[in-house]
Amino acid sequence: MNITNTSKLLVRRAAAATVVTAALLLAACAPTPVVPGGMAQARAELARLQSDANLAPLVPAALQEAEAAMQLAEQADAESEVVAHRVYIAGRKIEIARATAEARHAEVERATLVAQRNQSQLAARTREVGVARTAASTARMEADSARMDAAMAQQKTAALESEIAAIDNFKNNSTVFLSIMKELTVILPANAWLTRIKITETMVEIEGYADAATDIMPKLEASSYFRKAEFTSATTRDPKKNVDRFAIKMEIGDDKKDTKEAVIN
Repeated sequence: MNITNTSKLLVRRAAAATVVTAALLLAACAPTPVVPGGMAQARAELARLQSDANLAPLVPAALQEAEAAMQLAEQADAESEVVAHRVYIAGRKIEIARATAEARHAEVERATLVAQRNQSQLAARTREVGVARTAASTARMEADSARMDAAMAQQKTAALESEIAAIDNFKNNSTVFLSIMKELTVILPANAWLTRIKITETMVEIEGYADAATDIMPKLEASSYFRKAEFTSATTRDPKKNVDRFAIKMEIGDDKKDTKEAVIN
C-alpha cells in the first residue's frame, strides 16, 4: 500500500515538472514585442509640428486628435496588426494637421500681403490727392493774384489815361499852363530838374532834384506867378546822386489863375 502511494506521488511530481519545463520553454521561445515601423517617425513628425511656433497655434484641435491617436498607437497591449493600424491612423492625423496648418498659414500670409498692398495703395492715393489739392490751391492763389494784378493794372491804366487826358485838355485850352512851365524853366537853377509837376486851378506841386533845395524856395517866392511856397515833405539827400530830393507846393497868383488842371510825370 505504501509502495503504491509512493509511486503515485512520484508520477504526479514528474508530470508537474514536465508542465513547468514546458512553460519555461514556451516563455523562452516567445518573440520579444516589436515596435511597428513608422511609430518613431510619426512621433518625431508630431513633435516637430507641435513645436512649430507658426503652425501649431493654427490647429490646436487637430494636434490634440493627433496626440491622442499617437498615444493609442504607443500602447503595447495590442497585437502587432492593431498597433500598425493605429500608427497609420496617427500618421494620417498628423499629416492632416500639418496640411491644415500650412493652408491656414498661407491664408494668413495672403491676407497680410493683401492688407499691405491695400495700405500701400491707400498711401499712394492719399499722396496723389494731397499733391492734387496742393496744385489746385496753388492754381487758385495764382489765379487770385493774376486777377488782383489785372485789377491794379486797370486802375493804373485808368489813372494814367485820366492824367493824360487832363494834360491834353490843359494844353489845348489853357494859356496859363505854358506860362507856368516857362516861369519854372526860368527861375529854377540850372542844376535842378523836375520829376513831377501837378497844376490845378489854384495850386502847383513840383518834385525833383537840385544841388541845394533851399536855393529854390527864394526864387519861387520872388516870382509873380506863385505865393506861399512850402516844402510838402522833408528834404532828403541822395548819396548816390549827391543831390537833394525835394517836394514843393505853392499857390498860383490871383491874376494867373485858370480853371484847368494838369499833371506831368
